[in-house]
Amino acid sequence: MTHPELRECFGCGLFQLVPSLGPDMRADCVRCGTGLRRTRRDPLNRCLALSAAALVLFAVVWTAMLMQVSTAGIVHDSTLASGPLELVRFGLWPLALVVVFTTALAPFAKHAGMLYVLIGLRTRRPLPRLGRVFLFSRRMGLWAMLEVLMLGVFVAYTKLGDLVHVEVGAAVMALGALTIVALWADTALDPDAVWEAIERRGQTHAPMPEDRPLVFHPGMVACEACGLVGEHDTDCLRCGSALHPRKPDSLNRTWAMIFAAAILYIPANAYPVLTVVQAGAGQPSTIIDGIEELLASHMYPLAILVFFASVLVPIFKLAGLAIMLTVLVPMVYVGWNAYGESVSRIEAATSDTKGQNQPGPAESAPVAAPSPATTQQASQDATKEPPSLYQRLQDEATKLTQKLRERSVG
Repeated sequence: MTHPELRECFGCGLFQLVPSLGPDMRADCVRCGTGLRRTRRDPLNRCLALSAAALVLFAVVWTAMLMQVSTAGIVHDSTLASGPLELVRFGLWPLALVVVFTTALAPFAKHAGMLYVLIGLRTRRPLPRLGRVFLFSRRMGLWAMLEVLMLGVFVAYTKLGDLVHVEVGAAVMALGALTIVALWADTALDPDAVWEAIERRGQTHAPMPEDRPLVFHPGMVACEACGLVGEHDTDCLRCGSALHPRKPDSLNRTWAMIFAAAILYIPANAYPVLTVVQAGAGQPSTIIDGIEELLASHMYPLAILVFFASVLVPIFKLAGLAIMLTVLVPMVYVGWNAYGESVSRIEAATSDTKGQNQPGPAESAPVAAPSPATTQQASQDATKEPPSLYQRLQDEATKLTQKLRERSVG
């Protein structure tokens, strides 16, 4: 069973208390439904076995034969390293660096770092810097693109199959198995359990407090790396990442990226991706041409996958971000301005109430003896706690949300 903890929803920003969870249980945000935590059954040992299997398959992928191409009696064997080497030979070394990083360095760092951490947690004497290695492994996982490599191998096989005789090697089988095992390892991993195990071994960035906060107060923010709640504009006590309530200048940067992506989307689909030359003649091929060739080869699932990943998903993503920034962000700004005015009114009312309750030094008036009923009522009123500032803020936020809903419906 896990311990109750205060978590911030990364979907809507609501702070809420996550209760104790048993194996294979999930806690979702009460407001937007985003997952707050999901526990696994035996997450460390299962992920350890899958990470070790992924490293073995990774070695096979990069050492075994990928494809054997033969035409007119000429046979050529290629490995996964042949692609970046050919790019360097043709002067496309920046593209070669991107391919090597996303298909070799990032996946290896992800699985090797995970294996180092999980083995280090099982040893009697823990290995050094488990927290930093685990954080580095998680960040490298964002750049590992084995799925894109697998898709590229399928497209290349389809494209070359009409021109030359192609035989797939053991590396293609190992790449398919590696893609499945890597996805399985990500699903079996419980990162919160790993961070808690690192914390028990005493390898945190700073000493951890004995009592965790279970109630939200202004100034709290959750760590984007490990989920621990702390004070903003400080470093996370557990992993050392910088805590900040918002990304700096996020709206302007997002708009700039949307415009740049929209401009680059047109040449990416209009210009040819490659040109296959055979017998002195060649024909350029765009993404749409590749999808049409996949359909002509009756590879409908792969054609649908390429169409969604290369054509529809970028359009939906850019359109969704533009709509969100154009429609929703102004509503949020209006809500926060009204919310700030409500906070100011509550603080002013609180200060006025405190000033009225404090008697002046010159005040003196005869006090009559209270009756038994008056004494009982006074004792009941004294036992009642006045609403806190946080409770008043919640009430004002609820009223504000209701007004925004009525305005949007109207």
